Amino acid sequence: MSLNKEEILKIANLAKLELSAEEIAAFPSQLSDILAYFDKLTSLNLKNVEPFISELNQQKVLLRTDEVGASDASIKDQFVKVESDYLVVPQVLARFDARQAKK
Repeated sequence: MSLNKEEILKIANLAKLELSAEEIAAFPSQLSDILAYFDKLTSLNLKNVEPFISELNQQKVLLRTDEVGASDASIKDQFVKVESDYLVVPQVLARFDARQAKK
């Protein structure tokens, strides 16, 4: 499967990646190789292969029960900004703007 520049740019935009001109030039062949490898994987005959079952799935995992309680007031001292009872942290993710994604 061959990908063109527009498809590479669309994939990069969906993944929120900023690509250099060199990366845009290299990615079509690299992504095509990856997709070809997946095609090989889908053609494997797995009829006689037993499903892998993790040992964790075999054991009963005991989890503690959730208990509602008062929070430790000293944690507020570790935050730069506290508003009422809310701990304020810097924004780490950008807001998604659908209008910008269409460009």
